[in-house]
Amino acid sequence: MERWLYLSGKFSPMMTRIFRRKELLKNLLILSMPESGLRTDARSWARAVGLWQFMKGTGAMYGLRVNWWIDERRDFEKSTRAAARHLKDLYSDLGDWNLVLGAYNAGAGRIYRAMRRSGVSDYWEMRDICRGKHVIIFHSILQSHGLF
Repeated sequence: MERWLYLSGKFSPMMTRIFRRKELLKNLLILSMPESGLRTDARSWARAVGLWQFMKGTGAMYGLRVNWWIDERRDFEKSTRAAARHLKDLYSDLGDWNLVLGAYNAGAGRIYRAMRRSGVSDYWEMRDICRGKHVIIFHSILQSHGLF
């Protein structure tokens, strides 16, 4: 937690500026904390990389290059800009911040499948259908901080 506080002081001004330009909630900045611990070198078991834990395909959709020499998912500013665009796109598709958070963490496809299977579009009604408890735990962390 101390590391998060230290790093958030270092990264927060630029993140705030980028999110403000995209007209996103400032509270969404905390999303990077449970995703990566604010580490640009973070790598998940599913091969998501960087501060915002982009999968290779999702990063490419938002202009982040990945090749033998460079992985822009690890670039703080570029990945933050991509995350802001991604969150904005998810919100324009889903129209609900709870669904956006679930889609950011688990993937939009998983949320769309859960919506189709459950017949509802309320995150809290369909959350049990989402595979893996990580989505619910992640969402609970953000809610416990009064973010959503």
